[in-house]
Amino acid sequence: MKKKIISKALCVALASVLMFGEAAPAMAATKSLDQGQAVVAEDTVSASIDGIEAGNSATVTDDHVGISVWGSGTSAKLYVNGVEFASRKTSYGYWDINTDFYGKAGVTYTFKIEAEGSDGSTVTKTFNRKFETPVFDKSTTRGWWNSEIDETGYSKYASLYVNTEFLSRVSAKYDYYVYRSTNPKTGFKKISSNTVYGGTNCYNYDYNAAYGKTYYYQIKVVAEKDDYIKTTKVIATSPVIKVSADNWKNIYVNAELDHKGVKLNIEDRGIYNQFDIYRSASKNGGYKKIKTITGDEFTDTTVKAGKIYYYKVIPKYYETRTGKLVSGNTTAAVGVKVTMGTPVPIAQITSSTSVKLTWDKVRGANVYEIWYMQTDISGNQYSKLGVTKGNSYTVKGLKNGHLYRFMLKAQNVANGKVVCENQNDTGRVIMGYDDNIYNLRATYISTAISKDKKTLAIYTNLAWDKNYWASGYVITAYNRYTGKEENVAKISSGTKNTYRFKNPGTSTKGMKYTYVRVRPYKGSVVSDTPIEINVNCMPFASGVKVSRKTNSSAVISWKAVPGASGYSVYRTNKQSGETQRRGNVTATKYEDKDYSVKTDYEYYVVAQLSFEGAWGNSHYIYEGNAKYFAKYQHKLAAPKMGSAKNTAAGQVTVKWYAVAGAQRYWVYRSTSKNGKYTKIASVATTSYVDKKAAKGGTYYYKVAAAAVSGAGVKAQSAYSAVAGAKSSK
Repeated sequence: MKKKIISKALCVALASVLMFGEAAPAMAATKSLDQGQAVVAEDTVSASIDGIEAGNSATVTDDHVGISVWGSGTSAKLYVNGVEFASRKTSYGYWDINTDFYGKAGVTYTFKIEAEGSDGSTVTKTFNRKFETPVFDKSTTRGWWNSEIDETGYSKYASLYVNTEFLSRVSAKYDYYVYRSTNPKTGFKKISSNTVYGGTNCYNYDYNAAYGKTYYYQIKVVAEKDDYIKTTKVIATSPVIKVSADNWKNIYVNAELDHKGVKLNIEDRGIYNQFDIYRSASKNGGYKKIKTITGDEFTDTTVKAGKIYYYKVIPKYYETRTGKLVSGNTTAAVGVKVTMGTPVPIAQITSSTSVKLTWDKVRGANVYEIWYMQTDISGNQYSKLGVTKGNSYTVKGLKNGHLYRFMLKAQNVANGKVVCENQNDTGRVIMGYDDNIYNLRATYISTAISKDKKTLAIYTNLAWDKNYWASGYVITAYNRYTGKEENVAKISSGTKNTYRFKNPGTSTKGMKYTYVRVRPYKGSVVSDTPIEINVNCMPFASGVKVSRKTNSSAVISWKAVPGASGYSVYRTNKQSGETQRRGNVTATKYEDKDYSVKTDYEYYVVAQLSFEGAWGNSHYIYEGNAKYFAKYQHKLAAPKMGSAKNTAAGQVTVKWYAVAGAQRYWVYRSTSKNGKYTKIASVATTSYVDKKAAKGGTYYYKVAAAAVSGAGVKAQSAYSAVAGAKSSK
């Protein structure tokens, strides 16, 4: 277009030479005219449209179309679907319009250029541009249900999700409506509308779909009414999408024999939060419920040796929005033959010639046989070492430098005969130098900080299994400051298997070390197979306690950790297994809420450090240590009794105060203050009218709060105080 403008300017200049004998300054209706160039205009100019540029194709694949038009005259206007979009006026006899138009996907727009000259002439030109139409890819149409963890730590059904992709990305803006019905052919109603500025799909989360129902969805891409579109029109329609709002997953149950009985492990539980466990001696019938659990594991300790047991599980989901307990598909039967619990012997080298074997008591066993075999001799067999009724045994007199394997036989012996037995071995035990480190662990972490809080040290107590044949151990650490591994210590004894590592740090440079490596050495040869552990972890807070504060809250407190910049408070729902971070604080206490009744919770607190290179989580160190964990169950409070009054003939009105977390209230009545009370009502309000209070009688009332846990377990509070009233009306 620039070349065309220059050519026009040259023509004007040439005409000036012919008329006046010298070249007058040329003019052109360009942006340069606004920069003070001198021009000479003719007295009259006829309208013309000399050029139009509007993309390379009639179909627009971008989010906009760039438009450039130019010509002669005093003014020009650009219309889109009959609506003025851009205009230009000029006194130089030449005009141009340069603009971008952003359209909607699937819409054809008519562009009209109208130019007017100073002589009254007009010229118009029109052209069409269609923005690319989205096409649904039928193979990608899908939908499913979604769950989320609620405030109390239970996994709950949340919404239905539907999605359908386009065959290719759509660059232009598009709108789409989502319709829903319970019938695949009729009754669709719009439930949402959305606008996307370029994308590959249409999707929707339906939070109003009721659990347990099946829905049908259809998505329509539309061009909504605006300044350039007179009426909303449908551009593309997706196939109908069927989605069921239920826990469609089939759970799986593993059953295995352990030292206590038959252990059932429920896998892929989805949002199920109750499991009824059934057992039978026959695979094909006779099942009886033996337990309802809310967790993932259960051990049946009532089984007897020599029998085969079959198990089935019915999963259930308690939907809090409806208060209904919905059953899922019953699992296939799994069978286990109870021979005896399986022993799990653990071998620990206690000297260069001895090994101590330990094990948990095996269900059904009353005696244990210990066997051993030297495995570095080809064709060797197990030999019996001894018998014990306890759960440990020390093997002495082993040969230095040899390999052994130990077997434990758990037996049930009656009248001198073995009724049944089960056995297991320890795996290979090396009675000699091994260039590996086993079971490197942090046993304790502590911190110290300077008064100005600019210097910190993290102390990590390390331990590992002794290597009796090693000359000692070499300890190295990775230095963050230098980016290199450096020697820290050399221990000159194979039996010294502990080390306290100091990791210094500053507020400006952060922690000096990241991890430590431990290697055994023999003579002058250091092992090239180290094992490492992080030494930049802040400790958990100790002394964690939980105390009830109100009917809806509790306070968690703990001891301060030197150097901590703050604390993260975590809570685990022991029924669902879900752990949630409840809050971050700088103080050493935190007030928590959102409890479910009949639910065991466990708290722990992680210290945070603002120094670079420090971690705030070292959970593996504290597993099972009650010093760092606090258990808590928030019980429903008993209602506070208000009054009981004879308010009408044959009626007594009972009132009480609301209890946080209560879903209903159970009202009990008796004709004697200390007599037997009978439940007469279950209400959601804080009052009840007893319409069966006969005239002349005195009646006594007490109330209990009731609720259902997130797993569908019912709970009742203690009773309120008693209130009495005489029905005298």
